[in-house]
Amino acid sequence: MPDLDLSDNEFNELSRDEKFLRKLRKIVESNLENEQFGVEYLAEAMAMSRIQVYRKLRRLTRKNISQYIRELRLERAMELLKKDVANVAEISYQVGFGSPAYFNKCFNDFYGYPPGEVVKKNQQERESPDAVITKEEEENKNILVRKKKKIIRDRYILYTFIILLVVVFIIVGVSYFIKVNRIAPQVKSATEKTIAVLPFRNDSPVPDYEYFFNGMQEEISNQLLKIEDIIVRPRQSMEQYRNTEKDIPFIGEELNVAYILEGSGRLIRDTIRMWIKLTETKTNKQVWGEPFNVPYTTDAIFDLQARVAKKVAASIGAVITPLEEKRIDCQPLAPIEGFSLLMRGRSEISYYWKGLGRHHLDKAMDLYNQALAIDPESAYALASKGEVFYHRDMNFDSAIYYCKKAIKLEPEADYGYFVLANCYQGMGKFNLSIENFLKMIELRPNSSGPLAKLGYLYITKKQDVVKGLPYLKRSIELQSLRELDYLIASECYFYIGDYEKAKEYAMKSFIFGDVYTSWAIRIYNQTLARQNKTRERLQFLDSICSITNCKDICNKAYWYLNLDLNDFEQAEKDYDQFIEAGGEFKLHDSIFLANMYKQLGRNEDYQMTINYCRTRYEDLFDDNKKNFDAIGSLLNIYAILDEKEKALKYLSKFEKTGFHFSTFDWIEISPIFENINDDPEFKAIIRRVHEKKAVMKAQIREMEADGRL
Repeated sequence: MPDLDLSDNEFNELSRDEKFLRKLRKIVESNLENEQFGVEYLAEAMAMSRIQVYRKLRRLTRKNISQYIRELRLERAMELLKKDVANVAEISYQVGFGSPAYFNKCFNDFYGYPPGEVVKKNQQERESPDAVITKEEEENKNILVRKKKKIIRDRYILYTFIILLVVVFIIVGVSYFIKVNRIAPQVKSATEKTIAVLPFRNDSPVPDYEYFFNGMQEEISNQLLKIEDIIVRPRQSMEQYRNTEKDIPFIGEELNVAYILEGSGRLIRDTIRMWIKLTETKTNKQVWGEPFNVPYTTDAIFDLQARVAKKVAASIGAVITPLEEKRIDCQPLAPIEGFSLLMRGRSEISYYWKGLGRHHLDKAMDLYNQALAIDPESAYALASKGEVFYHRDMNFDSAIYYCKKAIKLEPEADYGYFVLANCYQGMGKFNLSIENFLKMIELRPNSSGPLAKLGYLYITKKQDVVKGLPYLKRSIELQSLRELDYLIASECYFYIGDYEKAKEYAMKSFIFGDVYTSWAIRIYNQTLARQNKTRERLQFLDSICSITNCKDICNKAYWYLNLDLNDFEQAEKDYDQFIEAGGEFKLHDSIFLANMYKQLGRNEDYQMTINYCRTRYEDLFDDNKKNFDAIGSLLNIYAILDEKEKALKYLSKFEKTGFHFSTFDWIEISPIFENINDDPEFKAIIRRVHEKKAVMKAQIREMEADGRL
């Protein structure tokens, strides 16, 4: 649908995003007077789902759909008010507001002053003797404006010419330097060596063989991850492109990669026939492609994977070090029957991560056990079995046993280190977790997941921002549409009190995925709470809850919001809705439930709940005097109990557990601490925390200045 202001050719030259925004704006502007026009109507007119429109609009404008429509209405209202075509109430109806009072509120929030001010200004200008301007004066004014524009344009052209001249001299100088010193041609830069491996297509007559080609995609990605000079987008982000009709340039733009690797194959009896090709995304030209026809044996399969990794590296100018080549060529000895069972087990794990049910973990465990019955010394099967113990049962002891056994048999069994690191993190053994994540990164330098988790551990558990932020930044550079890594980054920035970045990455996670939606909503909402942005919190929850199925997290978020507003009657309604929807409160939430009962005068419920929480957390504190969660919870409990001395005691202990800037920001503004926030000791602790925060910010600025960030 060409834009009325553009010719067909001009419209066709626009990018997809520009076309989307122009079409969206045109639809909204043509429906401004329709009070009923909203998200549903807009999505239908765009021939897209609500969530598709929301995510794309959010990515391009940082606005939700309701906000976008409302702001266009307000902009149109401003135009009408300046033209003085009607009174405020009439204009409010003309731009789709059903209530003049609500229009006044929205207008004031958006422009910072009520619409009546525009009307008043119009009247003053009409009554002013200076308001009458003759045609001659108007023409003189226009001539002056045109002269100024010409001067600016001429200066711009001159400055541009000078800059171009300098650039030419630099290029000539550099070229001469290269020629004189005979510098060898450089390999492509790191940003040019980014690649995405799309899901391989199963062309076999047996559909069930899809697990095999999924496994080939995963293993070739893993081989490429061993090459530090190549950036490989996370495999989990590629599933959306299975059977896609999108072209390569479009996918490349979405994933921000220079190359796409595709594959298809047939598994017939004892033979694998595959065609694998590498395409440059900007030009849509194939830079390498090759057919493979190999026997269905583990030696042949691993050799094929190694050959593909080397061919890809050579095609994009990536350097493979001798150590990396040795790791790529390393072939574990395994019977083909056991290898096939392993591939099927990995497929079941992927179904679990897609949210298709925990029973897939049981199927995976059964397949791994069958593989180990064939080959008891399969390091990959042992590490994978450890992974199932970790995810299915949180059985750390069994998971650690099988992963250590795998590593002993094969010291470079990288996945064993990854599972071990997760286990030790879950057990609170953070030094051991860091040690194993570092080993995993040594073997797979550009794995975004381990890098993100390592950054998280250094920042939140070791209080070492200087070490943690570079790992976190590297994970963000590598990832693309991987919501978990965005969430980890968001959690870290939230923790150190950088709320704008925390919100940015939480929203990216929400836009690019749907597995961790509740987590993303929780972080985004909490950042607004720490910034004391009550109105924005309400707008965010209203907009999110209208397009997601997260009633549990939304009801809980509304509950906390109304607690902060001291609206305990509404909070109780939110609590009832949360419970009716099947939500479950954690022990930490019960502390604030007790405070709600206290403020509502329900003394029996209050005493029972607060005493239960106090007993549980005192037991946890007695077990571990450094338990951060227990110390922080007891601080809240004694503040609610109005036991000032004990509350200050635990506030002091909490300060010593680390910087936890986001928590202290909340303590400063929470109504719970109103009874102690005037105390000199309270103020002294808060002052020291602010000083620590200033030191940390200075460290970050220094890292940015010297290129470490």
